[in-house]
Amino acid sequence: MLGWIAQGKTDAETRMVLGISPRTVAKHLDHIFDKLGVETRTAAVVRAVETARCDGHSHSASASSARAVAAVPESMPSLR
Repeated sequence: MLGWIAQGKTDAETRMVLGISPRTVAKHLDHIFDKLGVETRTAAVVRAVETARCDGHSHSASASSARAVAAVPESMPSLR
């Protein structure tokens, strides 16, 4: 789910792609934010990228998010 956030997907887009309810999306985001100690989607992606770089894990969810952020077009700097 963090990868979808990193790609700039909205809650509605994430819900449709994953086939889950709006409440489930919100709950997943709450858990992600709590686990990462952040309050926003952008902060969650940044924390995941920082964690992936520090830990050097290439197969973790954080590394997946790091790759997703790297793929964000330069025209969308607010997501980087």
